[in-house]
Amino acid sequence: MIAESAPQSTPVAAVDVAATAGTRLTIIDGLRGVAAMLVVVYHLCVAASLSDVPVIGYLLTHGNLGVEVFFVISGFVISYSVRNAEHTVSFLGRFALRRSLRLDPPYWLTIACEIVLIKLGLMLFPDHIVPLPTVGDVLAHLVYMQELLHRTEILSIFWSLCYEVQFYLVLVGTLVLVRLAKRKWSRLDKTSILIALGALSFVYSIAVDSEIFAYPIHGLFVDRWYQFCLGIITLAVISRWLPTYAVVLAWLTIGACLLLGPASLYTAQSALTCVATSVVIVLSTRFSAITRLAETRTLQFLGRISYSLYLIHSVVGWRFASVALRLLPSHPSIIVRGTVFLLGVLISVLAAHLMYLVVERPSLKLAGRIRTNQRAG
Repeated sequence: MIAESAPQSTPVAAVDVAATAGTRLTIIDGLRGVAAMLVVVYHLCVAASLSDVPVIGYLLTHGNLGVEVFFVISGFVISYSVRNAEHTVSFLGRFALRRSLRLDPPYWLTIACEIVLIKLGLMLFPDHIVPLPTVGDVLAHLVYMQELLHRTEILSIFWSLCYEVQFYLVLVGTLVLVRLAKRKWSRLDKTSILIALGALSFVYSIAVDSEIFAYPIHGLFVDRWYQFCLGIITLAVISRWLPTYAVVLAWLTIGACLLLGPASLYTAQSALTCVATSVVIVLSTRFSAITRLAETRTLQFLGRISYSLYLIHSVVGWRFASVALRLLPSHPSIIVRGTVFLLGVLISVLAAHLMYLVVERPSLKLAGRIRTNQRAG
């Protein structure tokens, strides 16, 4: 869900991604803004009881698919950020530290705010039973292990961060292991090994998500790995590291697994959302209108604060909508519920902007001080 900070914005169509460093791709920021707002709208639509509104309710309650957009973007961005690194064990350590400094401060603050507000809610509404998380729950969340350890989630959105961290470590860890293998067995073709591993893991992942194969371990990244991997493939294609047919083949593989397996409707929607995200990124290299749309000030602003917005909206926006409907007379009109919804969105955006300025931007600067020893080519 997170991009490395960069000094300038550049549309994908205007750069050779393989050769350009220190740039921020506006199509990615625009998509990140869209994804964040989809998730916000989804949760606040439910909180404001708008899900029963014909047509509008159906569209709004599918905003949870924004998470899939984030996963594809993450694969694109993280592979872009490590593409020129010397993939050593020390690099893995520096990479993990940099990710930690980038992700943890806003995440930990969100956890603290949620616990405080749960405690306050129990004081104000004793009949509304929301148990405080245990010490074990909090400790598991702090290291992104609550899903694997089967701990109670403090916020429902946190499962995706567990997956994100696993994605990062598996990708970079694999690059390190392949490099070590290459040093020991010099005849190994590093590129061929990475392509083979990527292809096999991609197919296995979509097969698991389509229920062709059984899901191995609850909370393990496997069922969503193909989404992250699709972002990597998309980057490789627009950077001309792989031919265009590679990403087309990936799209077709996803479609074939959906047809062959007993996939649920949500799984099909999730997979097709990932394909659509990849298609938009690829087309942005050929049609400047897509990039210009992504460059609008609103989408760039939302993309910039997207991580904070993703985290904090459930704490403040969802809670505002829930409490407002609790205090209003029974069966409020659709106008009243719509107003509550819009106010919840506005409060979420304002809180996210404040969190970005006070916590996220300083943590970005701190993470930027960790050198990753990028090398040319």
